[in-house]
Amino acid sequence: MNYFFMSLKRIKLNLEKITDLEMGIVVDYLKRSKVVVLPTDTVYGLSALASDQKAVRKIYALKRRESKKPLVILMKSFCMLREYCNLSRKQYLYLKEGLKEARPLTVILKSKDGKLKHLANEKGGLAVRIPRGSDFLIKLLKKINQPIVSTSLNISGQKEIKNLENIEKIFDLKDDDLILDGGELKNEKTSRIEDISDMKNIKVIRE
Repeated sequence: MNYFFMSLKRIKLNLEKITDLEMGIVVDYLKRSKVVVLPTDTVYGLSALASDQKAVRKIYALKRRESKKPLVILMKSFCMLREYCNLSRKQYLYLKEGLKEARPLTVILKSKDGKLKHLANEKGGLAVRIPRGSDFLIKLLKKINQPIVSTSLNISGQKEIKNLENIEKIFDLKDDDLILDGGELKNEKTSRIEDISDMKNIKVIRE
């Protein structure tokens, strides 16, 4: 199976109807330490398994991003969130309300027992989001059953890329990486980011 997938490079997706084969291909790529360009609940992103440090380093290199700047981690549920982060009842209720807002919300929480420390900031915080509004992304997270990193599709400091036509000329993607083209996305904004690790001193990191 893996040798068949090795020849794949780009898949045109119908985001309203993802097939089991397409989902299986994405999962296979992620599990083999590959970088996947995919549509998220915000903009197009570069993704890999959050636990895969090799793939995470590759994303940093592709974006030319400073290693001190953490990447956003996508979780499928509050249950998964509690596995990796310390989450008080106040933080839970705050985030639950945030999920009702029109714009997706990413929050910074303290890592639980140092988990995913390679993605933590200098204070041990992880930038995490439970996505909504993207059936494809939610199904992927449930299928792979572990967190994935997602960072906007751009060179650090530049605008997000919305047209995937010439993406190979911008990023040094290899033949065994995967591009998922879902066409124009409904939401063209990145998420709002808030640091709620201290509920008495909530900080807005990105409006």
